[in-house]
Amino acid sequence: LPPRQDPFREAPYVSFIKSRAGHGRVMGGYGSLFPNLAGAAGLEDVRYVNSLVPLQYHSFRSRLLHAEPYDEWPLIALWFTGSPESARAVGNSPGPRYALSIRPVEADIEKKLKNYSLLGVKYFIMPAGSASMEGQGNGLNLIYDKEVRVYENTGALSRAYMAFDFEYAPSFEEAQTMAASLEGMDKAVLESRVPMEFSGGPAAYVAEIKEYSANRVLVSVTAEKNGLLVLSDVHYPGWRAVVNNEDADILRVNGLVRGVLVRKGVSQVLFLYSPTGFRAGAAASFVALALCAYLYVFTGMTKERQ
Repeated sequence: LPPRQDPFREAPYVSFIKSRAGHGRVMGGYGSLFPNLAGAAGLEDVRYVNSLVPLQYHSFRSRLLHAEPYDEWPLIALWFTGSPESARAVGNSPGPRYALSIRPVEADIEKKLKNYSLLGVKYFIMPAGSASMEGQGNGLNLIYDKEVRVYENTGALSRAYMAFDFEYAPSFEEAQTMAASLEGMDKAVLESRVPMEFSGGPAAYVAEIKEYSANRVLVSVTAEKNGLLVLSDVHYPGWRAVVNNEDADILRVNGLVRGVLVRKGVSQVLFLYSPTGFRAGAAASFVALALCAYLYVFTGMTKERQ
């Protein structure tokens, strides 16, 4: 683990990454940055310590972010941190048995870099003095070398981009596999057909994230033809989209992330997290609060009359 630092002062490399433009995601190896610490520091980590991650993301991680597939201990799926230790199935005895083995993080990054790029992973954080991952023609550039090493992934897709060419898959698993093998990183794999007027490219465009928070994302788009705006955040129930003040369908793109069809010209695309269950719960709470207030006032008035 890196040397202990003042927990109330931002680490220098965190300030360095924040100073760079964009919404690029991060990933640390060998304990240099764990996902819960990344969240506290305000960095957007591609990993998780969370059992609420949807099945599609677990599938993408286990099949397409490891250098080689293997039968892993189920709880590893809840703690995807880039640690070199991995729990693999061993032996032929009845019932599952698992043992720790070393799985270098560099092997995952170097072999599956394209798949990390699909998720918009812009920065990899490794311990100081670790073996270099630069200079192998992989697009990784060492841009910070002090208390940790920070590599910039020049091939990472933007968090918001446009796609004009599509392929189609019957399931999210197949869509993920196809997306990992696409030649053009600006293409997209969908599970449902889009109208013909939205396909066929390439085309010039500008897609810029204007606002970004846990429950609200605003993207400004200018495109010379119809296309699909891709926001490389996980497709998840409860999100809805509004394009130029009109409701729009959110499509699952590459078997994992969100996409919205937009027409040529200037568009404002707003993603809002507003799950039905939350709205129903909020309404029920409001009614209960109003009833409590009414009973309080009514009871007080009754007592005064007595």
